[in-house]
Amino acid sequence: MVQYALPISTFNDVGWEEGAGDGGGAGDSWDELNEGHGAGRGSGSGPDAATTYWRNTGTTGFAFGTQQNLGAVTDPVVHTGHIVRSQNRKHASGGRQIDITPRLQQEDTYVEGLNFPNVDNVWTVRSFTLTESRAATITDYTLLRQRTYGTPVGGGGPRDAEESAMEFECPDAPAGGGFAHSQGVIVG
Repeated sequence: MVQYALPISTFNDVGWEEGAGDGGGAGDSWDELNEGHGAGRGSGSGPDAATTYWRNTGTTGFAFGTQQNLGAVTDPVVHTGHIVRSQNRKHASGGRQIDITPRLQQEDTYVEGLNFPNVDNVWTVRSFTLTESRAATITDYTLLRQRTYGTPVGGGGPRDAEESAMEFECPDAPAGGGFAHSQGVIVG
């Protein structure tokens, strides 16, 4: 079994605005991005990118990522199977190149991220699995945040990054709880 953490509140979305959904401006970004990527998770049966998303509008780069607080998951004790998913696109074809970088943080501490260069204007789930060494840096699974950045590259017509769903996946915690690492052996 696995655990899923979806956005539960917005930490920062300066430079991002609602692209659609909730009556055209009445939504909170966390509420628009908490749909999950699989049937039965989040607020529905997967991202409904056509109706709810947030757009990065001209204020771009690492200082202006949409950052969402994730729901709590229990420490799985293992450092494998940690997956970050982000559904996004460039808002229109052609024009300037947009690079999209989803990343995972524990509060303000970077855990891991991956840059996807020159994305197109089709909604795409971009995912990456944390390396074991990076997953091992997570000390409190209740403090995780997910960020997405859109960075324009080169010339051409202005283009914006759009985000419609975020999700963090990790294994279930061991049965019985109270486990800790000791010299590489799980002890109870």
